Amino acid sequence: MAKFHRSRQSGEPPESHRRAKVLSQAVGSLKRLLARYEEVGASRAELESESGLSLGTLKRVLALGLRQGWLENPTRGQYVLKQPGVTIDNREGREGVHGLVLTTLAEPSPLLRIVSDRLRSRPDSRPGETGRWVSVYSDWKNRVVEFRVYRTDRINIYIASTRQPYEWHEVEELAGWLTAWLSPFDSDHLWVVEIGLNVDYKGLRMKGCRAMEWKAWRNAFRQLYEKKGGVRDEIHRWEKPGALSLSVMVRTLKEGSKLAQRERIEKHITEQLRLEAEIERLKAQQATGPATGEKKPRDPAGVLPGEAREGGFG
Repeated sequence: MAKFHRSRQSGEPPESHRRAKVLSQAVGSLKRLLARYEEVGASRAELESESGLSLGTLKRVLALGLRQGWLENPTRGQYVLKQPGVTIDNREGREGVHGLVLTTLAEPSPLLRIVSDRLRSRPDSRPGETGRWVSVYSDWKNRVVEFRVYRTDRINIYIASTRQPYEWHEVEELAGWLTAWLSPFDSDHLWVVEIGLNVDYKGLRMKGCRAMEWKAWRNAFRQLYEKKGGVRDEIHRWEKPGALSLSVMVRTLKEGSKLAQRERIEKHITEQLRLEAEIERLKAQQATGPATGEKKPRDPAGVLPGEAREGGFG
């Protein structure tokens, strides 16, 4: 009691208050540090080296955060600052398409002149900086689409979707939307100049680097880099006009996407079940006679009377 009394007389706070203040400062420091890591989070070793806290204090703060609910531990050894209304999502990578650039036939044609003149005459058309083209902007699913009409009547289409990639099966919908804009052009007359295919993984992080890039092909490259809240694995490919039409690209992506593969498998299974049910029905029909339930006599060759005719051979 004497010691406590002397500390109060000298103006010094009791030991319990001092420890609570230190812990509160450590909590604030850790929250600010984890906020920089966003949804990716950080390991205990990273937090120890960057926060300046001792290992014992850090362990106490982490345990306190998990107990109070402002900290999450989605994977072993990884800590994430929980945001209000946000849950950590470590789901399977999501396929997407972005950076799509299309062009019309480079050679002038009456059809191309009709479409280009129609775009130039729109009240919302804007001349480019150099005056070599006129741009018309539109919006497809909250993504900016630019139709750039050149003096030669060639039209380039840019779909800005790097921040918001669309799924593979949506390319068919995009092709229909573009066809409506460029009618009487269709997806057979639009050529792919550039395309980016990506898979985004949430809750992942690259250690030791922020990005990796491979240039394994003459007209393509692959890169892996940290995107906000996760990692993006993407491939960019360039084509010469006339090599890959939009319609072919749509068909390729539909057949190659996970959704399309699942739909094909489900359709195949459904068809197999239907055929098996039909075979069982035919067997039951052959095994039983008329409504009386009597079995039909078989001929010496083992074929039921009228069976060949019902099978399409009579």
